[in-house]
Amino acid sequence: MLLLLALLTAAPALAQEPAAGDTLEVLPDDHPLRPQPPPGVGPGPLAFLGRILFAPFRMADVALKGTTVVIEEEAGGFAAGLSDRPDAPQEASHLGFRAGSIGTRSGFVGGGFTYELFPGAGGPTAGISAAVTNRLYQEYSAFAGWNDPDVAPWLRVTGYYDVDHMDEFFGIGPDTDEEEDESGFSWERWGGVAAAGLPEGWIVNGEVHAAYERSFFYETYDDNQRNTIEHFVALPGVDLPQQELWSPGATVRLDLRNSAGHPTRGLMLQGSGAIWRSVDDELPFDWTQYGGRIQAHLPLGSDWHIISVGGGFETVEPEDDDSIIPFAYLPDLGGSSRLRGYPSWRWSDQAVGWATAEYRYRIWEEHTWRATPGVLEAALFADAGDLAPEVGDLDTEDLKTSYGLEVRMFLKDNALFRLGVAYSDEGTRVNLSTGGFW
Repeated sequence: MLLLLALLTAAPALAQEPAAGDTLEVLPDDHPLRPQPPPGVGPGPLAFLGRILFAPFRMADVALKGTTVVIEEEAGGFAAGLSDRPDAPQEASHLGFRAGSIGTRSGFVGGGFTYELFPGAGGPTAGISAAVTNRLYQEYSAFAGWNDPDVAPWLRVTGYYDVDHMDEFFGIGPDTDEEEDESGFSWERWGGVAAAGLPEGWIVNGEVHAAYERSFFYETYDDNQRNTIEHFVALPGVDLPQQELWSPGATVRLDLRNSAGHPTRGLMLQGSGAIWRSVDDELPFDWTQYGGRIQAHLPLGSDWHIISVGGGFETVEPEDDDSIIPFAYLPDLGGSSRLRGYPSWRWSDQAVGWATAEYRYRIWEEHTWRATPGVLEAALFADAGDLAPEVGDLDTEDLKTSYGLEVRMFLKDNALFRLGVAYSDEGTRVNLSTGGFW
């Protein structure tokens, strides 16, 4: 009898537990199983705003993998937003991309789509993506492989065609002027990449690739703008014909973060390198590219308050004195990932170094029985960087700096968008990216 009474008393509570096959249900704010924010951090108006922002993205997650972007300053950000993996890492090289996406560095209004033929984590994968913008930017790609790169060891072959129109190029070196040196150019390229790797969820992971690319630079689409080709690449005896290149490369990481897409604690170290060689022996487009990155995240008592720091360097070295590195392949600073107060390609040289520090505050999060699908956070940040002809010449004497504020939305630790305002010596910029930052 006592056992029967105990079971009858516990029945209402047991009925609230979800079955294994039940769909996720949002827990009430006062539910004892719902994780609560630290003392002093309550729902309020910002939580209501977060719920409104989260709803359309939750619906979009099960609809077409498309997007519309107003301002974009991150290489690969647009195409990453169109792909099924918006948390794709930064490109170790121009050819080191995943998920059949490349990307643009032009600000634009545009849209596109992606389609995966075999959705799922294991087995064969294949798909296509396409994008177009008001500046005549176009990107088309197709990929096929084995396994989802986010969860299992993977293999992927990607083919692409890309036309980009860049109207903010300022030259090479630290002494360029924003107003006097601004110019534009167009860049057409196509090629293919065969890559294999281990997923980022593993402590030690990375990828290797072998690639082929053919690219060509030509005049800016804006007849009223100065042409980059005429003003910055007038090298003796070189008119930058079509470049036909091949490139093997690799990236390796030691990843101790709790999440690759939205880390709140842990450390990550990464090194990457690639060899670029001209297919035509008569054209001296030969160089080596390598770099490194580090990031660390420390919660201040809880995941609602995070201190994050990161930095890295990238350099290209000519094979010999006669070798030429086309200007668009040089490392750069600026955009929504490096020196956010400057436009993309604001600073370019053979070596760049950068660092950033952030205080991140979680404005709102939504909980379910088994996961935290939605997070809205704000971040105060400060960036610094330097550039030089050689990596050994990088120093802290004349740093380029910027600072500002960003708001970010995540869905199941995948970055949906970042919107921020950044300030620098050259003014104020608004950055919107559909990709992640860390």
